[in-house]
Amino acid sequence: MRISDSCRTLQSSLQASGQALDCLDPWQAWKTFKGFLRVEIEDGHDAASLQFIPSDPDPDFSDEATLILVRQYTERAPTNGEDELIGRVVLELRYAAAHFASLPPFEAWTLHFPTLEEWASVVEGQACFQEAMARSPLFTEVYYDEGA
Repeated sequence: MRISDSCRTLQSSLQASGQALDCLDPWQAWKTFKGFLRVEIEDGHDAASLQFIPSDPDPDFSDEATLILVRQYTERAPTNGEDELIGRVVLELRYAAAHFASLPPFEAWTLHFPTLEEWASVVEGQACFQEAMARSPLFTEVYYDEGA
């Protein structure tokens, strides 16, 4: 899969499993996202993360908690060999923050684990993940972000 096709690939996979992109079932979305991570990228390097933000810092959304699944793409800079961000596919689930008030922020990257399965196991063991899977999101979205 080419990076330019990756967001459409995830969106199509979600829709093929009977989901509406603006009303995703969290567990089905998670299973689909894990499958999406197994599709090899042809034109860059990738890493995935789960990020949990218990209360959005934006005052317009401060009553929402956010669980974000990210597949980030980079390429090596020819001049210094550093990774440069190309962009990322984001699957965002927003919830009423009151259900997550006692939970701390959390972030886990696949780069810190030897296998995708170990990363997924750690993610699935987190209280924020378990709470998110047990609730219906207020808002869901899948999009490509070119980053800054």
